[in-house]
Amino acid sequence: MTKKSIAGIAGLMLAATCAADVANVASRAFPKDYVKRPDPVAHSPNRRPSTLVSSIAVAPNGRLWATWYCGVTPAEDQNNYVVLATSDDDGKTWKEVLVEDPDDFWPRRTEQPRLAMDDGRLVWSWTDRVSNNKDGAEQTWRVILDADNEPPPGKSFAPEFVKVGN
Repeated sequence: MTKKSIAGIAGLMLAATCAADVANVASRAFPKDYVKRPDPVAHSPNRRPSTLVSSIAVAPNGRLWATWYCGVTPAEDQNNYVVLATSDDDGKTWKEVLVEDPDDFWPRRTEQPRLAMDDGRLVWSWTDRVSNNKDGAEQTWRVILDADNEPPPGKSFAPEFVKVGN
């Protein structure tokens, strides 16, 4: 075998492995209540020594949306979770309406939340890491909501897989 053919075989093996990883991640189902209302104790603002990376969006009717990630420890680690808040009075008051906290199901690091408007819908996405280090496999997930209205009380959401990477 030549070096060129060995390199070609190695490339095909790597591509097949990556494709299998993507299929495995994309097929994993999150519990239906993975994204839910904040727990008043576990997700209390008084239990957040760190709050990082925010994003804001404005709905067609003027409702404001904001997101950030935070945690119960001062470090960026597997205790991070993302918060979604909204205001319908031009930012005078805010209400935290949803959290994505993977620690309820398995230890993971959640970070880099983003908001975007898409034809009257709010696209809330974030990065989820398999491990705490920078080499952990990153996956981007999202939930799409009605941008003009707060999610109904008691409603929870299963996020949609977007891609491997941030």
